[in-house]
Amino acid sequence: MNSEAYEVMKTEIQKGSYTELEAKNILTQIYAKKMLSNEEYNELMDSATELSVNTEDGEWRNSFKALEERVKKNEEDIKLIRQKLSEEGTEVPEPDTGATGTEFDPITAYAGMLYMPNLYYKDPVDNQIYKARDTLPEEGQRLDLTPKDAVNVYFDFVRVS
Repeated sequence: MNSEAYEVMKTEIQKGSYTELEAKNILTQIYAKKMLSNEEYNELMDSATELSVNTEDGEWRNSFKALEERVKKNEEDIKLIRQKLSEEGTEVPEPDTGATGTEFDPITAYAGMLYMPNLYYKDPVDNQIYKARDTLPEEGQRLDLTPKDAVNVYFDFVRVS
């Protein structure tokens, strides 16, 4: 006859309630408390191996984290290229967004961009219009935030787009 812990874990593993790592951690804890026999433990560990490595949300977070790391690496590479070109006397301008930065022609913002004081930016997440505060340096400031994340610090809310 199987233990109650075995029956519960078997049901949860079959339902896919855990990731592989979660199930194996729980099984190890239950086994350490002698709530499973050797045979039950081995069978459940084999079953847990068939579970997904991660949840759907976890997969998304991992993918997003990997993208963030690649973007950061690319930004570092761009910074080194700009520095090298500047040392050689070549000026590298910021990309032209095509927008004038006025209230009715705001610049579409993105995390990591160079924000200039007193220009208007449209946050791509909430589609709100924000004005960069004049407390930003005259040469601008690169922020790893969008305006909605830095409102009342670097930006003031202006209006709904």
